[in-house]
Amino acid sequence: MSWTREGVIALQPVTLSDYIVILALFVAVPLVVIALFVAWAAYVALHRAQSD
Repeated sequence: MSWTREGVIALQPVTLSDYIVILALFVAVPLVVIALFVAWAAYVALHRAQSD
């Protein structure tokens, strides 16, 4: 990967670690965000069910 003049990482994988970083950015990060959202929604739902 390399930095362009605009300061944005150019998606040009060179080494294995670059592929891993790109996979982490585009796969792992969204999955983590979705998992956190689902866990939060389940927590809120359970909390409301108990309070009724």
